[in-house]
Amino acid sequence: MGKRQIQGMLRLMAGGGPVEVRSRTASVKKLARLAFTAQQFGYEYADVRTGTQRGTPRCG
Repeated sequence: MGKRQIQGMLRLMAGGGPVEVRSRTASVKKLARLAFTAQQFGYEYADVRTGTQRGTPRCG
């Protein structure tokens, strides 16, 4: 999780809607950092899923 991923998440949050973060290579620690950052702006952690589901859209 680098600056670009955090910036992307913040852009999505600016819209005020649900935010979904996906990463095939991120560790739990890195995803937890993103969740913590989102909480600072009033968002709440909702769900975590492992693996990928082809053809099935996921909404956050």
